[in-house]
Amino acid sequence: MFWLVLTFQGVVACSILARFGEAMAAVIITAFASGATTWAEFVDAGSKVERYTRTVRTINDLLNWWRNLSEVEKVQLCGGFTGKKVRSSWGLLEDAFPLKLGDF
Repeated sequence: MFWLVLTFQGVVACSILARFGEAMAAVIITAFASGATTWAEFVDAGSKVERYTRTVRTINDLLNWWRNLSEVEKVQLCGGFTGKKVRSSWGLLEDAFPLKLGDF
């Protein structure tokens, strides 16, 4: 949250400085604001790694579950497989890889 507020303040300061013709100061503040944004993404890397690790473990559990089923069980489940398991797996992926506005 701190980095978001700092970046927002940088944007406001740049707007004010650009309005009064202080381009060099606006460039310097923009550089610091982009550095703060980059640092905020870097600092958050630990939680991303933890989330991705948890996702990979869960996907491996799902694959092991499927591999341990007999052929008869797999055939029986295929009709209902598009139900709960697929939805829960899709939800897992959505949690691990949330879309951001900049992803498009």
